Amino acid sequence: MIFMMLPQTLPTGAQIEVKYTDVLTNTPRTLTTFIAGSIWTMGKTVTYRISTSSIVMASTLEVTGPEEYLYKGGRKTYTVKSYASVSGGGSTTNVPIAWEAEFSEDGEVNWSANSPAWLTDFSKEGSGNTVLTPFINYLGNSITDPYIYNDPDCRPYGCKLIWQGEKDLMTDVALSADQAYSEFSVNRTTIHQGNAVVAVYNSHNIVMWSWYIWVTDYKLGMGLKIITNFQHHNYKLMPVNLGWCDVREVIYAERSVQVRFIQKPTAGYTPAATKTFILKQKEYKPKEVGNT
Repeated sequence: MIFMMLPQTLPTGAQIEVKYTDVLTNTPRTLTTFIAGSIWTMGKTVTYRISTSSIVMASTLEVTGPEEYLYKGGRKTYTVKSYASVSGGGSTTNVPIAWEAEFSEDGEVNWSANSPAWLTDFSKEGSGNTVLTPFINYLGNSITDPYIYNDPDCRPYGCKLIWQGEKDLMTDVALSADQAYSEFSVNRTTIHQGNAVVAVYNSHNIVMWSWYIWVTDYKLGMGLKIITNFQHHNYKLMPVNLGWCDVREVIYAERSVQVRFIQKPTAGYTPAATKTFILKQKEYKPKEVGNT
């Protein structure tokens, strides 16, 4: 911009003030410089250059990892703070910066955006102590038909294996062509005692219903125990817990994965240094005589 000014010697306290709103944070800022004592001479052009060097941008990425997991696994939290601080012009503003995580199981040689299969995120579960009357479906609505797909908004999209306690216990998990049944295979060459959970899900990958499957050589009705309560009512109980598997020596080796956090490229900012922590699950050698 060009201004026509009267020739003069600028008095004490004279200054140039530039007000603007920066596009990075949408924050109003004011840049000021003192020009007292400067002489504006007739017929001369005086040039002032505006610099944003007083605006300081600093990116921050802070990550706090969880403690080690026991062999049983579990759920723990970690924290990520990712932002850029823009200071200057009479204002300081923090702007969130998107971040992403990568995983390495070979000591940082290779990194992948996909986490290991054993590192999972489970949704919140109930206590199992509530009796529902009437029974409700995954939408919180009353179940009106024993066939899931006949309830409103309950048409399944697919079927998948949620977990299994033994390798290759169940394979070929899928939804039938008519979307009415769950299908899976238990191969005769790999069948052994174990437990698994399969589930059907909707088009948004939300589990609608699940089934717990117990593969066992126990024959129902064999070795039943008779229990009599204080009212002299008799009850028959199986000699083993539901899901019981006979003991066999298994060692759960320690496993770990390194997680690297990276700020995504954002116009106007220099990404902060990457942060890395290690998720570790301890080794375990079970001693129990059986398990469920």
